[in-house]
Amino acid sequence: MSDSLQTLDLEHLKTHPEDFPELTAQQYFSIDRERLEDIQLAAAQNRFAQLVQKIPMLRRLAEAQGISEIKQLDDLAPLLVPHSAYKSYPVSIVEKARFTALTNWLQNFTACDLSGFDASDCESIDDWIIAMDQATDIRLSHSTGTSGKLSFLPRTEEEWRRVQVVKMLRVFEGFGDEAGIDAITGFESLPYIYPGYRTGAMGHPRSAAIFEKYWHKGNGTPIITLHPGRLSADAVSLGGRIADAEAKGKLAELKITPELMARREQFLEDHKNANAAFAEFIEKAIAFKGQRIYMAALHPQFWDFTLECEQRGLHGLFAADSVFLCSGGMKGRTDVPDDWKARVEAVLGGRLREVYGMIEGMGTALLCEHNHFHFHPWIVLYLVDPKTGELLPRRGVQTGRLGIFDITPWTYWGGFLSGDKVTIDWADSGICSCGRQGPFLHAQISRLSENEGGDDKVTCAGAPEAHDRAMEYILKNLA
Repeated sequence: MSDSLQTLDLEHLKTHPEDFPELTAQQYFSIDRERLEDIQLAAAQNRFAQLVQKIPMLRRLAEAQGISEIKQLDDLAPLLVPHSAYKSYPVSIVEKARFTALTNWLQNFTACDLSGFDASDCESIDDWIIAMDQATDIRLSHSTGTSGKLSFLPRTEEEWRRVQVVKMLRVFEGFGDEAGIDAITGFESLPYIYPGYRTGAMGHPRSAAIFEKYWHKGNGTPIITLHPGRLSADAVSLGGRIADAEAKGKLAELKITPELMARREQFLEDHKNANAAFAEFIEKAIAFKGQRIYMAALHPQFWDFTLECEQRGLHGLFAADSVFLCSGGMKGRTDVPDDWKARVEAVLGGRLREVYGMIEGMGTALLCEHNHFHFHPWIVLYLVDPKTGELLPRRGVQTGRLGIFDITPWTYWGGFLSGDKVTIDWADSGICSCGRQGPFLHAQISRLSENEGGDDKVTCAGAPEAHDRAMEYILKNLA
């Protein structure tokens, strides 16, 4: 353990793991694996004891698995919840606008008391989410809903604050002598540029609201988005239903709710103005030429931004110490050349930070200069055999289905089983060349097939496509 860590109260993290992000990246990536796993185990034991009787889903799962206490980290593996559980409600509940029933279903996944929440006036998913924002501590996140059925994750306002204010700053910190070691300095005054929707209940739109409230704190720092409106959960759900119906040859049987029908004019207006909106977004973004900014986008969005700027002859747009956060993967795009990253960085004028993660975990994996993803150490990693479901050894180099246990949340259970196939080097024969302690992921990450549990997770990566499918279908069939 480094000398700088000797003075830190690491024992405090065993009972208050939500304070983990208060350490710097230099500090927490310097904790050796044995000490870190000691902290993770104690924190997991405390979280289980605190939540097992408060979250009905967890209580039933623990009882079914015969688990009454956590004795070792491997004991958490049977308590990793498949992401599909967060969309286990009957689809008829949404189709018939029975949002009181949907609230009762959600209560199974949160320690927050929702008994006083009145959803009787809600007519759409958006209504329900907005009403919950206004009347409870919960700020829901939803998935892309590849089958049209959205997953819902119940995270509180304070948990969101820690995700996007404290934890996210740590994503930008460098380690050792890496570039960007001072990335978080002055972050509260950086304009935020995002080629997506201004509001909504997915990752980036949620983040914009959190940034404005807790980072900018009303100081007037600009937030520039492609769309000023809301990313509609109802439209995303419809987009997934369209894709599912097309795959099954049942598109003609698809029904549209009266609420979406009533919003047709807004869809028409958005569709008509799509190209103009993108051009306007580019103009607003390049108005910050030469300044230090924060820009977050999915891989395809950064690439589209780059192509437009290249056509205009624009390069080196922003200050070199700007923060550019990229996630999501190219999602099957075939028009992207091998030198895409160099071209993006040439247009932006600074280093692109690539990350991997999911909204289920309040930790993100940053791609280091040696092409390895390093999760924040408050995320406990697991690998499961996709075929047998057996837990793979936490040693050597293993490939399987990724599971995580996040020790920081205190109102929902942090154990999730993703739909991603990853390779983990458990670093028991040496650490990564970047110097960070702990296990790391190889950069090649793929999606498991639907039969292997890879249908969808709570992420924003597919939302734009799902939203666009819904709009195109409505325009085609309601014109």
